[in-house]
Amino acid sequence: MTNVTEKWLPVAGYEGKYEVSDLGNIKSLAKIMKMPNLGDKVYPTFIMRQSTTKQGYKRVKLSVDGVKKMCISHRLVAIAFIPNPENKATVNHKNGIKSDNRVLNLEWATQEENEKHAVDNKLKSQGERHCKSKKVINKLTGEIYVSAVQTSKISGINIYTLCDKLNGRTKLNNTPYEYLNS
Repeated sequence: MTNVTEKWLPVAGYEGKYEVSDLGNIKSLAKIMKMPNLGDKVYPTFIMRQSTTKQGYKRVKLSVDGVKKMCISHRLVAIAFIPNPENKATVNHKNGIKSDNRVLNLEWATQEENEKHAVDNKLKSQGERHCKSKKVINKLTGEIYVSAVQTSKISGINIYTLCDKLNGRTKLNNTPYEYLNS
């Protein structure tokens, strides 16, 4: 049995506060906080608990100067460990398992490459395109939106809720949106 050593690098934008590992773990680094009337309080380094999104991705809440942000774990791993000379925007899970955030399972991809990978590996059917990039029509007004992302921004409906509605996974009352030519 080989002994695997976990490699850690700083989380971009959170240097000195958080680190991410090549195995997909995130840790909060030790810190000392000044507590009024109580003196200094020491918080030790610890591996952070990650939650899972409805879509199956791992995420973690990071905080700096009181500002908290939910970050998708596989993006933190890719940004820290995988060069991206072509400036591709999407991180693909090679084995299709969204919770497997080991660096050896991740690669930078375009949205099109990511979708092709999903179809080729039977993670998505051939005719199914990414919800966010499909044109949407408002059946009441006849307005056509270039994407579900634009529809979400204009309507104020969460993008994942909207995609679930457009794909028939949930009923969303009083919502006139449908895919164009669906």
